Amino acid sequence: MSQDPHDQLLLQIRGAMAEYERTLIAECMRRGRLAKLRAGLLLPWTRPYGYRLDSQHPRDPAGVRLEEAEAAVVAEIFAWYLEPGCSLFGLVRQLQARNILSPSGRAFWSTATLRGILTNPAYTGQVYAGRMHYRPSKVRRSATNPIGQHHDSVEWLPREQWLP
Repeated sequence: MSQDPHDQLLLQIRGAMAEYERTLIAECMRRGRLAKLRAGLLLPWTRPYGYRLDSQHPRDPAGVRLEEAEAAVVAEIFAWYLEPGCSLFGLVRQLQARNILSPSGRAFWSTATLRGILTNPAYTGQVYAGRMHYRPSKVRRSATNPIGQHHDSVEWLPREQWLP
């Protein structure tokens, strides 16, 4: 394009139309995803510990398979946590003593990972979508933070708004 005012105006109009189309497509995708979630045709998670998903269709509920070894670890985590006096740090010690690798394949389990497993309703047989909402962070982040890491904050929605 040249620097001619008519060409510049055309470029700006095309840019505005492209932004409008992008917004329309994003809204259609959001509504379609929401309809599939409500119909039970789409899983709201990617890979829970203890399950394997179909590599061709990872969010298809029909492709979920139980991983026996990991499922046994999850059952033990719940059983250990129900024992009197057990804490998340106690669970970390028990898992390390038995040399059980974490979901990421490391020897050390974090308490956040264990809390996520213990509070995830998927392990009780019910999967929910829309449990949280991401909003921009209230704390100003440094410009030197690595690119690609999320800077949003999570707000948990009321249980009435979750989609089973």
